[in-house]
Amino acid sequence: MLSQIVFSGIYMGCIYGLVGMGFALIFNSSKIFNFAQGEFLMLGAMLYVTFTTSLNLPFGIALILCIVSMGLIGVCLEVLGINPLRRRNAETIRIVMVTLAFGIISKNLAEAIWGKYPLKAKEILKVPHVQIAGHLFRAQGVIIIAVTAILLMILWYFFERTMYGKAYRASAFNVTMAYLSGINVRAMVMTSFVLSGILGGVAGVLVGPLAFVSSDMGAMLGVKGFCAAVIGGMGNPFGAVIGGLLIGLSENMVGGFISTRLMQGLSFMFLILVLLIRPQGLLGVSE
Repeated sequence: MLSQIVFSGIYMGCIYGLVGMGFALIFNSSKIFNFAQGEFLMLGAMLYVTFTTSLNLPFGIALILCIVSMGLIGVCLEVLGINPLRRRNAETIRIVMVTLAFGIISKNLAEAIWGKYPLKAKEILKVPHVQIAGHLFRAQGVIIIAVTAILLMILWYFFERTMYGKAYRASAFNVTMAYLSGINVRAMVMTSFVLSGILGGVAGVLVGPLAFVSSDMGAMLGVKGFCAAVIGGMGNPFGAVIGGLLIGLSENMVGGFISTRLMQGLSFMFLILVLLIRPQGLLGVSE
């Protein structure tokens, strides 16, 4: 019982963390909140259903197509919605409103294309459960944890070991100095939107088989991803995973041992506590 609750909390925390990393990446590069991040997840899940169920493509090809598609959607948001306002030095609130509008448009388009009724996504593995140390765990949950770990290693290598990744970090730390050093700050901002779209899309592919896929699935997952990013620290994208795990584990513990009615409010409770005690987040760096 306890092992199942902890396991469920970990893999749901990984989903929150992936969404939260998308929030943090965009915030670090452009200092705005992308409130369409939940819709990135929803679109990724919808595309996964289309590629695997409607087109009957193998999982590997469907995953690649989802990654490419969501990367392009991230580019479209930056090019058509964010960059024109940034070039005019628009107020931050106006840019944030663009992301909200993009999220609403995405949800309505999803309803028009895929319908209002929930869809069922294919399981990545044919076996529903795997046995680890004598315990049965849901195979999809094991995949979520494994993919999250792989993505974290890839992103760590990108930011710590590549020149492009170091240029992104420099741009996030000090835009003016990055300009003076010859770094293309616009490219760094676009990179954050591409990575954010990919992370949201992968999260959608991973969470899709856990439940039904619908046009409104991104709303609550997006909110919890935002809470995870703030709790972990917007200044550190990897902190979002810590925040997501904290939310996921606490939700499942409370739901399993106390009451499921209290689960949904825990993320907001942790958010308020962190903002009061440590506003920069658990791993964030204060300005």
